[in-house]
Amino acid sequence: MALNAFYWDLNDKTRAWSARYQERYVKKEMPNHMHAGVYSGTMAYLNAVDRVGSPADGRAVVAAMKATPIDDPLFGHVTIREDGRAMHDMYLLQVKSPAESKSTWDVFKVTATIDAEHAFRPLNEGGCPLVAK
Repeated sequence: MALNAFYWDLNDKTRAWSARYQERYVKKEMPNHMHAGVYSGTMAYLNAVDRVGSPADGRAVVAAMKATPIDDPLFGHVTIREDGRAMHDMYLLQVKSPAESKSTWDVFKVTATIDAEHAFRPLNEGGCPLVAK
């Protein structure tokens, strides 16, 4: 079992993005949660810069990121909390048996979805100095 925020074979959107990634990646491997997270975070930042009009005011860009829920093709519905935590569902994955796998990269099956509110520590328990008390 593994807990992860992203799996390439989760849905049509993750499969389509992952196929584009694999096609461009020299080793032809499927992306993992780190690849997806960097892409998703970069796109969220660039979209916020576009809404603000410039990257010059970092506080305004961060405020725009926190104020705008994201319909992310890789992580689904994402919001950014006051403390900067990206809130999204997490997935409990189980390794497939060889008989269950249909291809080289078909290694997990999703056994449970943990909604964002239950997947991460509550805001009031985090002790983040960025959060007003």
